[in-house]
Amino acid sequence: MAEEFGSPLPRDWRDAADTAAHNLGFGRDLTGLPAEHWQRVLAAVEARMRMKGVDLPENWRERLTRQVGRENP
Repeated sequence: MAEEFGSPLPRDWRDAADTAAHNLGFGRDLTGLPAEHWQRVLAAVEARMRMKGVDLPENWRERLTRQVGRENP
């Protein structure tokens, strides 16, 4: 289980977060976003992945958070 938690998500998850932040008017600095903005980005990523029919992997929020260089979800 520890391996799964630490394994990176595919690149399209990072791209979805980057696009969501930009579309929400937050810019593209994912590491510098306030926590409340990051939560909105995560919600947008979740919606986008569900629309694409992607199954959301366990701990995806934490994994994506770490992948983009943020300390906390």
